[in-house]
Amino acid sequence: MKLHTGFTVEDASAMEAIIIEFGYLVDAGRAAECPKLFAPDAQLVFAEGSPKPGTFEGSDAIRGYFDARQAATHVITRHIITNIRLESKPNGQVEASYFITLYRSEDGSRKAAVAMVANMVDVFSPDPAGGWIIKHRTVAPFLSRV
Repeated sequence: MKLHTGFTVEDASAMEAIIIEFGYLVDAGRAAECPKLFAPDAQLVFAEGSPKPGTFEGSDAIRGYFDARQAATHVITRHIITNIRLESKPNGQVEASYFITLYRSEDGSRKAAVAMVANMVDVFSPDPAGGWIIKHRTVAPFLSRV
């Protein structure tokens, strides 16, 4: 079945699953597995308003970021992901926009509070191995308490 956006329901489900898998991996203490969701030449951008604005570009930089996140075992997070909207782009890519509410505890007490609410934009490309992969992700907080 084709959607009016130019990709199939199966494609949409696959991209949504990647978005959800990302939150799951980080929240489960398995952040070091997140780079598999990104293309080798991907960019991960933390926009102004992020605790540490900046860009991680390429596999090594992205892997380093997620290895450091996994090493921070005292930090407990829960990602709440809503309002996923997918839109085809002329170059065969698909843009996913959605919101996250991030709950975070840094002292191991598990008494989490809202740390961030952010606009998220992922650009997916067809993965040469099949399926889809994140080519570019922007995290743009409009509320950050981290």
